[in-house]
Amino acid sequence: MRLFKEVLRGISWGCTIMVLIGIVFVLFGQSPFVGGNYIFQAVCAMIVGIGYSVPSIVYENEQLSLGMKFLIHMGTGSIIYFPIAYFAGWLPTQMGRGVMILCVIFMIAISFLVWLGFYLYYKRECKNINKAIASKNN
Repeated sequence: MRLFKEVLRGISWGCTIMVLIGIVFVLFGQSPFVGGNYIFQAVCAMIVGIGYSVPSIVYENEQLSLGMKFLIHMGTGSIIYFPIAYFAGWLPTQMGRGVMILCVIFMIAISFLVWLGFYLYYKRECKNINKAIASKNN
């Protein structure tokens, strides 16, 4: 059941991010999704979303350090993201290696910021739950 939930969460995140990126492109006068390309881009975005969402199950393993959990989660997501990004044309290969490297760095930074946001959110939730438990025990 948990795996199914993570697959659905990944699909929804992938689609959400694709739509937000599409909006940004349109605002700057570009049209990233033309014709049948839209379906291909959507499927790629869903696969990437699943690739980052499903490995988050690793955080349930109490025997791994947070750093190892992070490496497994983000490493798996990145291993899935980069070949799909290349295949889907998300990496500007025609602009040279420097621009591609900047895109890779940017993607890693965005992935880290999303992870950090979730980490801080759940850390705060844990603190609030512990506070509520402590107040009920007193």
